[in-house]
Amino acid sequence: MLYIITENLNTFRELYNKRLTALPHVLRLNSTLVMKKIVKKELPIEG
Repeated sequence: MLYIITENLNTFRELYNKRLTALPHVLRLNSTLVMKKIVKKELPIEG
């Protein structure tokens, strides 16, 4: 299982369509988008 956090929906869509589907040995992908903000704090991501 892989959890992915992206800046926005378009970034996720691009990652999903261009990168994840091209990974070797990946037979299928299943995605669930959570559209609700659960925790109101910043994620410790540097970029």
